[in-house]
Amino acid sequence: MQGEHSAQGSFFGMIYELIPADHLLRQLAAAVDLSFVSETVSDCYCPDNGRPSWDPLVLFRVVFLQFLYDLSDREIEEQVNFHLVCKWFAGLQPEETAP
Repeated sequence: MQGEHSAQGSFFGMIYELIPADHLLRQLAAAVDLSFVSETVSDCYCPDNGRPSWDPLVLFRVVFLQFLYDLSDREIEEQVNFHLVCKWFAGLQPEETAP
């Protein structure tokens, strides 16, 4: 079952306003349209069977960060969990943990 990420705001959502507008990841998010990801992989998921998965867009963004910063699996998990800008770029709420 293909997961979808909730767009509902959280109590802590305003904290992302602290990320500077000129930060590299803000510029990338504004310049690159990644909406094709979920559409491209939708045929790989069964809509009514299996456990809900992580949203493919969140996973793609995490792997993109991993490639961009040349990080290991453990390092990217740590970066997404502890660095606000990485969590924001991945599309996670501040209180969520890395996939």
